[in-house]
Amino acid sequence: MSCGDISVGDRVEIDGRGDYREGRVTGKGGYDFDTDVIFPCMVSADIPVAVGDSGGSVLVNGMPAGITSRSLGGLLGFTPLAEGLQNLGLTLCTTPNCDLTPSTAFSHKSHPG
Repeated sequence: MSCGDISVGDRVEIDGRGDYREGRVTGKGGYDFDTDVIFPCMVSADIPVAVGDSGGSVLVNGMPAGITSRSLGGLLGFTPLAEGLQNLGLTLCTTPNCDLTPSTAFSHKSHPG
């Protein structure tokens, strides 16, 4: 999912620390602070978060949407997958084998066992 796929009011679910919680998207916008990483989109939701929730999956309307990454006044903040990966210089592969042809140097035949 990208920022454009997420709207205020969408259903959000997290399961950090084995504690399932759900709520709604309350806002989204840029996240630009001199003392932190700059993300083009940060989504906020009305779900309480605590230490240990970071890194947990976030679903929006039942679809994988991001990773719990911020506490915004004690509530969930996350960057959507598309923008988060782009910020890291990565692209999400959504096709079998990422449409890549294996090199013989890395084929199964060249590595015993």
